[in-house]
Amino acid sequence: MTKHLSSALEKLQRYPTRAAERYLSERFGLSWDDTMQDWEITSANADLLPGFLTALSEPSLSDDERFTLMSLTIASVDEACCGLICSDTSIGGKYTT
Repeated sequence: MTKHLSSALEKLQRYPTRAAERYLSERFGLSWDDTMQDWEITSANADLLPGFLTALSEPSLSDDERFTLMSLTIASVDEACCGLICSDTSIGGKYTT
């Protein structure tokens, strides 16, 4: 059972594509080069969340672009939440982002 489940889950693994990263970088003015690793994490930007959310509903995005944009959006939400938590000294935060 475990082998079958692992095999099934492996088929579902997916990663952002370089082409989608490049397109989204141009569209939103983000840095990109083909040697970047974890682009969606290093390019996360909480200030751009409204634009990311609007773009996600556009039918013109390819499936790869939408998947990559969703990864970027999630990383940006994480950045926004971390900024709030890290700067709130009442809950033990010591650092601001």
